[in-house]
Amino acid sequence: MLFARKAVGVVALVCVLVTGSAVEASAEAADERYECFQKIEVYNSASFFMFFEGRYGQTTHAGTTKSSGAYLFGSHTTDFAKYKVGKGHKIWPRVQALAGLRKSGPKVRYCKNGKTAHYTVTGTTLAFVVLLD
Repeated sequence: MLFARKAVGVVALVCVLVTGSAVEASAEAADERYECFQKIEVYNSASFFMFFEGRYGQTTHAGTTKSSGAYLFGSHTTDFAKYKVGKGHKIWPRVQALAGLRKSGPKVRYCKNGKTAHYTVTGTTLAFVVLLD
């Protein structure tokens, strides 16, 4: 943290150092405030056939789940407990519109707790959104 104080036209900076262990504990506490999920469900409210794959990881080299297969109405769910996903890693759906675009939904944290993150897809093949409900 950095604090600034103006004293007779001179700015004095006072640095407050925080130890690495305190920073890690603070990050863990902040992480615990956010809900985590084991499954993702993608509801197709759009006017096209689509499929999705679950994605997971902490880096740009994400893992991929089995495809949902193409569907026009309703929803499909992917359970990430079947894959080697680390606790706290990010999970998200990557939706592909048949004869259209591919887009990813917002990322959520993974933990094995049985909870499901619900996503909704709306729009058309060339202009759709993937929303986290």
